[in-house]
Amino acid sequence: MCAALMGSPEAQQRTADAIRDGFRNNPSAAADFDVHFFGGALPCRRLDHRVRRVIDLIAAPETSRLSAEQYASQVFLSSSRFMHLFSEQTQTTFRRFRSWKRARRFLTMLTGQPRLVDVALDAGYADSTHLSRCVRSCYGYTPAVMCGASRALAVVARA
Repeated sequence: MCAALMGSPEAQQRTADAIRDGFRNNPSAAADFDVHFFGGALPCRRLDHRVRRVIDLIAAPETSRLSAEQYASQVFLSSSRFMHLFSEQTQTTFRRFRSWKRARRFLTMLTGQPRLVDVALDAGYADSTHLSRCVRSCYGYTPAVMCGASRALAVVARA
């Protein structure tokens, strides 16, 4: 897929145009990238309803900071059973998944000139050092590099 999307300069331009046109046609910030870029939603993995519930809770800002034990109690499982089921269903650990979700949330906060400590606290990190470590672990770049790179991007406002 990478070669097809990014192989030649023409392919790179087509890819950039598809992304830009997809978001221009539907400027909603909540728009699904897969639908705009690939023309439809990618297939979802079938998950146990309890794991799906926890994933939804992790994604919600007001419940994203709960501990594994608190999530387990939300779905009426013991902590150890929850951790085992979560790993089995998602093919990753709970901590790694939650870290990835938080790092994704960080990406949505790059607009404007944010202070890194404010972004870190809003995204659920203890401090900016923790944010930097986790974001670098997920993306290979520090938040400072990503913030600098994002300043050159156009921001699409909600309609």
